[in-house]
Amino acid sequence: MSIREVERRSQGKVSDATIVRILSGKQKPTCDTCIGIADGLGEPRWIVLEIAGILESPPSIELTADEVEWLRVLQSLSAESQADLIKYAKMKKVMESRTEYRTKEVP
Repeated sequence: MSIREVERRSQGKVSDATIVRILSGKQKPTCDTCIGIADGLGEPRWIVLEIAGILESPPSIELTADEVEWLRVLQSLSAESQADLIKYAKMKKVMESRTEYRTKEVP
């Protein structure tokens, strides 16, 4: 993919000149430029932020195949849909904990 294509896909978040300066070492990337580059490349933002040294690497965790699939689906959704799914998951968790509480045997 060309630098101009990354610029186009970033929808104005980063210019091709900025990308060239970063790649040549003449400019350090900012959080905003990393987000633009990630969006332009179609990569998760955290990966580009981590590579740039802006975001610390998270501790290693093992994910199941289902968890990886959930992350892929979540990342493909709009911010609004992501927020809706998170709200739903939290609501579901509360409902399940209430059900577990009601079904516990009393000594």
